[in-house]
Amino acid sequence: MSITQTKEEAQGRKKPGQLGARVASGVVLVGVVLAAIFLKGLLLMALVALAAVLGSHELYTIARRAGYNPWYPAGVALALLLAMRGYLGGSEMLSGVVYTGPSSGVELLVVAWVLLFTIARQVRTASVASDALPASGARMGWADFGVTLGGAIYTGGLLGYAPLLAALPGGGGQADGTAWMLLVLVGTAACDTGAYFMGSLFGRRKLIPRISAAKTWEGLVGGVLGAVVAAVALSGLLKLSVLAAVLLGLALCAAAVSGDLVESLIKRAVGVKDSGSIIPGHGGVLDRIDSILFVLVTVYWFVTVNGG
Repeated sequence: MSITQTKEEAQGRKKPGQLGARVASGVVLVGVVLAAIFLKGLLLMALVALAAVLGSHELYTIARRAGYNPWYPAGVALALLLAMRGYLGGSEMLSGVVYTGPSSGVELLVVAWVLLFTIARQVRTASVASDALPASGARMGWADFGVTLGGAIYTGGLLGYAPLLAALPGGGGQADGTAWMLLVLVGTAACDTGAYFMGSLFGRRKLIPRISAAKTWEGLVGGVLGAVVAAVALSGLLKLSVLAAVLLGLALCAAAVSGDLVESLIKRAVGVKDSGSIIPGHGGVLDRIDSILFVLVTVYWFVTVNGG
């Protein structure tokens, strides 16, 4: 997600062909996501699974460029498992069955085996590659283990909140999951759009230049306004008071910007502009879902705390 640009950086417009590809792919992407939100079921499951696999793939590719050696197969498999854990929970909630969460025996068993073999592999790699410097090699092995585990949680673990949120049944004065998922999509887009235009027109003061040179305080203000307006506009559908919608909009924008900064930090550490190139004009999957990952968690727990 690209937000809070300065006015100078906004002058470098994309070429007409690039802009056309960006708009076309964006329209298709939004259409698929909207269809998944309203239809749910297998379409949502497939979309979440695909995002988890591609997102973790991009993250581990970036990590390798940084000199780490994550266990790619185990990391991608764990990301997919964590994402599908959310789908399992959502499916059971739709059936009226109380979901026990990640304490399910099968899930814990699979996660435990993945972690065990990841640790064993890293320790073996460190011992083989670090005869001269065993301490340094061991530290690198544990760093690789952390990247493997953290990458799976960051992608699949957070994406797993999408089906959980979408499956909320509503009723009793509460909105259903479709409404909340619509807020995630519209609210994040409004934050992005408000930040872009405000940053393009008035952006001067850098927000956190060490992490992202494109983000400004003026753009952040625009993002806050966009998210709050979106939340208030959807307050009737969400069955929220205006005050609650304003607070949710503020939290949503904070989550969106935080998610964007996290991915910016990862890419900046390696010196890459995009996480990938699979989406024409938009970069990689992580570039599109970085903010949404954090927004999903924020909205889900907002609903949960408020008795959703």
